[in-house]
Amino acid sequence: MMVIFDKSITLSEKINEYDKESLKVFAGDLGLRKLSQLKKADLVAKIVEKLLDPETMFYRASILTDKEIAVFEKGFEPNRICFEIMQLRLDVPFEKIGYVN
Repeated sequence: MMVIFDKSITLSEKINEYDKESLKVFAGDLGLRKLSQLKKADLVAKIVEKLLDPETMFYRASILTDKEIAVFEKGFEPNRICFEIMQLRLDVPFEKIGYVN
């Protein structure tokens, strides 16, 4: 499987690709509440804020294996736009969460 990292796309833009109902479910899974009255843009902003919270990032990354962390870190290498993933254990496929087209 080949994963392409487009560094020009922001987290907000990627999350905004989902419909509002999917975002509500995801936000609920992140522990966010009182979401029903929010506009989609506000919902996206709350999700991004939660995902970029250092504590959230720590707990979400803590389930990764050393190999998965190494793959993740490769995405941040300068001038690197793609790499191959081989035999990774993923709880949720990248395709399902929108990281791979």
